[in-house]
Amino acid sequence: MQVEQTTPLPKTTSGDWWFRGAALITIVWFGFLVALIAFRVADYWPLFEPKPTTSEATSTRLTLNEIGDFLAGSFAPLAFLWFFVSTWLQREELKETRQVLADQQKELRTAAKESAEQTAIMQRQLQTAQEREVFEEHRLRLYYLAKYILSNSGLSFTYWKDGDAQAQQIINPISNFEFEQSDEAVDFVLTRFRDTINSIPNIPSIAIVEISGDFRRSLEYIYLELDHLVWSDRYASNSLVQARIRGANLLSIYARAKDASSSVGVE
Repeated sequence: MQVEQTTPLPKTTSGDWWFRGAALITIVWFGFLVALIAFRVADYWPLFEPKPTTSEATSTRLTLNEIGDFLAGSFAPLAFLWFFVSTWLQREELKETRQVLADQQKELRTAAKESAEQTAIMQRQLQTAQEREVFEEHRLRLYYLAKYILSNSGLSFTYWKDGDAQAQQIINPISNFEFEQSDEAVDFVLTRFRDTINSIPNIPSIAIVEISGDFRRSLEYIYLELDHLVWSDRYASNSLVQARIRGANLLSIYARAKDASSSVGVE
């Protein structure tokens, strides 16, 4: 069974009651005037017939001036009534207008508050995205640094130890290792690099037999790149990067690279 939907009737305000009451009074008043004029028609009709002026005349007809006074007195109450009603209606309209303006102001304040909250959320999202972008950049540079170390694993220099010639490499060979772009693989390569060059500062300079420029340049590049990744202002304020630095123990790796670079004459 389909239920018919009825449109709710508009709410009746006090202004409507004033208007209806004034209209009813006006109708009643006009009815009274019509009845009075019809009952006393002989007093003024015909309008433009002169009133007798002889002393013998006993006519009771009204003059035009008297008719005007009668009409003015008849409509004056209605004029006052509608003036009062119109004033009342204007006051009600102004009251409603003020209420509408107050509601709009409240809605504007609410909208401004919501806009400020949305702006704050967007700023936090933007900040998070920027931090993530910097972190991914740092992560990618670590990957390429580890890849560079592996690509230069064949570089070495020769030094004397206990009467025998020894070879010092940038990183010891890693067997059965497939390098991939992951934090675990990068950390493994960097840790292996640190352990390999850990003994370089203990090698006396007079014991070094031969060291190539490629070895020095490669070690210098690794040291400078680690210096940038650890101490750059761009990464110092990023909490994700700092957590990555601590997790990968980059400070220790950087310190070993710095000592090794100084030992082989890298300024």
